[in-house]
Parts: sequence; structure tokens; C-alpha cells
Amino acid sequence: MEPLMKSRTLLVLATAALLSTSVLAQTKKTTRPTIEGVWRVVEVTGGPNDIKNSNPQPALYVFTRKHYGHVGTFGGPKPRPDLPDDLTKASAAELLAVLGAPFAASAGTYELAPDTVTFRPIVAKLPRAMAPGATIKSAYKLDRTTLMLTQISAPLGPVAKPFTFKLARVE
Repeated sequence: MEPLMKSRTLLVLATAALLSTSVLAQTKKTTRPTIEGVWRVVEVTGGPNDIKNSNPQPALYVFTRKHYGHVGTFGGPKPRPDLPDDLTKASAAELLAVLGAPFAASAGTYELAPDTVTFRPIVAKLPRAMAPGATIKSAYKLDRTTLMLTQISAPLGPVAKPFTFKLARVE
């Protein structure tokens, strides 16, 4: 191979190496934490009775790029009792203990601002949350594996004594 041909080959290889390094550097962005994923509630604090519950009942939040879903049972560290296999034999007290227990569910769209998340329910346990224009706002803090949500407002207006939910990333 002639020296000029070797030089051109080396120049082409060096240029290709530089370009591929540049492309890799551009695609390898610093990954910022994202709210997208599945989150489990691991602690509930605050509220009207200023509680601290480090063993809350099961609750999940699921966030996609634009939508969310939330479902959870609330009411202290003790799980709800089970009902008899034959529901016709359940007493009113048993039914109330299970079906009347605090339960929350909603799903819809959300928007993130620097420190707040605004939820716009499409479907919810509470009809008022589905009213046209209804929103739920929470302050949030996010790191890679922990998401903190503190209520700011509900469909009825500002929340005077808000709950704070600590969530752990499931996936």
C-alpha cells in the first residue's frame, strides 16, 4: 500500500473514531431522576391528627409519561379484616369494616412543574374529583428511589393540614 493511501486510510479511520465518540457522548446524557414508574407508599405523615405511619396499608402510584394511576387503602397499620366466603353471611359490622374503610383511587393525567405535580383525574372514587376542571396539587421532591408527595390542594380547595406520602420506587 502506498504511503499516500495509508495516510488517507488512517485519516478516514481517525475521523470515524472521532465521529462515533462524539455521537456516543451526545446520546449518553446524564440521567435525571424521573417520576415515571411504579411507586409504593412506605410512610404517611401529617394530616389533621399529625400522624406518622411507617407501616401503611398497601398503596401504589403508577406514572407513565403523561398519565398516572393511584389506588390505596388507608387507615393505620392494621390490615382490613377478610370477609366470609359467603358474603350473604357477613354482618353489617364486617361489611363496614372492609367496604367502609378508607380507600382512595384515581387515574388521569398529570403535569410536573419544578416543585409541584398537578393531577387531573379522569376517573376517581370521589365524583367531585372528576368534575370538569377539578385538579389535585401536591408538592413533590424526587430522587432516584424516593418520591415525596405533600398535598397542597384538593378539588374542594387548599388542604389546611396536608398528608405527606413517602413513596419507594418499585420499578
